[in-house]
Amino acid sequence: MSGNIIYRTRELQDFRQTVATVFELASLYRYDLFPWLRVFDLPQWYNYVSNVLPYKADPPKRERVHRPAYTSRPGWDGTRDCDDKAVLILAFVELQNEVEEKERPIKTRLVVSGRAGRAHHIYPELEFPGTPGIWTPYDATYPAPRCEIGKRLFEEGFREVYYPNR
Repeated sequence: MSGNIIYRTRELQDFRQTVATVFELASLYRYDLFPWLRVFDLPQWYNYVSNVLPYKADPPKRERVHRPAYTSRPGWDGTRDCDDKAVLILAFVELQNEVEEKERPIKTRLVVSGRAGRAHHIYPELEFPGTPGIWTPYDATYPAPRCEIGKRLFEEGFREVYYPNR
């Protein structure tokens, strides 16, 4: 895997760069998750990311986002925070949509949220076929019951929604 550690040490300056990087890594490196697609369906993948892969914050005042090949491994010793777990969920959905050649794929977006009027957290929301306009939070940052499918981590005083550029 030498030469594939893109963004491992790149310092991001604001949450908009983080949003762009999460979308980019999920799209570029979705094939990192191909072995997992044979093992898990989407709810099982969510549970794996949420409950098996431990949360580990970025260093203070530093923002890093990593590719799925690293953050999907339980023994990986790098950081694995909300943006890394968002990459894992988005990449899995993108790969699943592609491999299954869905006529009506699952749609994705990212939510940047915070409690007190400023950005502090990022997580994906999914819109499933047959449920237009209904976006389900898929925040896998922490283990259940703190994070669960369909549940927001906290009451949001700040919320911005971003869609992939496709």
